[in-house]
Amino acid sequence: MSYDENPISHFSFWAILGSLLTVAATLLTFLLAKIRAPAKVKLVNAEITNANTVAHFVHFNLPVIDIIFTNERKKIAVVTAAEVEVRNVWDLVLQFPVMQGLPVSGKYTLQLDPGKAAPYKVEVPISHVLKSDEGDRIQITIGLNPLKPFERFYQLSIRLIYDRDKKTKPFDFVLVLPDMSGSNGKPEYFLADFDRKFAEHQKKTWASQKIKEIADLVFNRTGAEEIHNHNKLSIVSASLVRGYRNDRATELIGLLEKGAL
Repeated sequence: MSYDENPISHFSFWAILGSLLTVAATLLTFLLAKIRAPAKVKLVNAEITNANTVAHFVHFNLPVIDIIFTNERKKIAVVTAAEVEVRNVWDLVLQFPVMQGLPVSGKYTLQLDPGKAAPYKVEVPISHVLKSDEGDRIQITIGLNPLKPFERFYQLSIRLIYDRDKKTKPFDFVLVLPDMSGSNGKPEYFLADFDRKFAEHQKKTWASQKIKEIADLVFNRTGAEEIHNHNKLSIVSASLVRGYRNDRATELIGLLEKGAL
């Protein structure tokens, strides 16, 4: 019996051909959909490095946020801005007063207003064009303007804006700004710092009793305990946020996790 005369073989041929055509049509539909689909930018990774600078003979570290992103679709994506949301701010109060200066630098810079209440959003204008499956990288240095004399915890959320109104999913960050750990003597926030200073104060020889009495007014242990508890609460609040941390935030939160506070 010839091939044309075998109904079983004839049926099998058309069944296989039909299956192949179905697979081909499905694949073609998928490829066309991917080609026609709008661009989709995705944040891939983020790291935090330090920009070290010196002002008034004091060393400062400013956080530089390094972000890698990619376009997952075939159409070109035009990235126009980085949206930074300041979600929370927690103050750290010094046991003793200090003055400081803080310049900024970087490929992109954002100067936050320390007097502005959170939450709020600001945009950093940028210009990046991503082809299909292409990646890119930006750095944003975070500074303060006007200058404030104390370190603070900042909870930031950063996403990219592209193709006019589309936005990536955000990355979260916990930063201490400005990082004073590189200065001549780290900031003193805790009761142990107060007690050490007070012990040194007690050993001093004063020119007169009157001068000693004035100096004694600075050493108020009740006030020192209140400052300690305030700072500990700030660190606890910052520690509850899941996100990228700069070195100073990791250091201070580490004190809490070690039970050193």
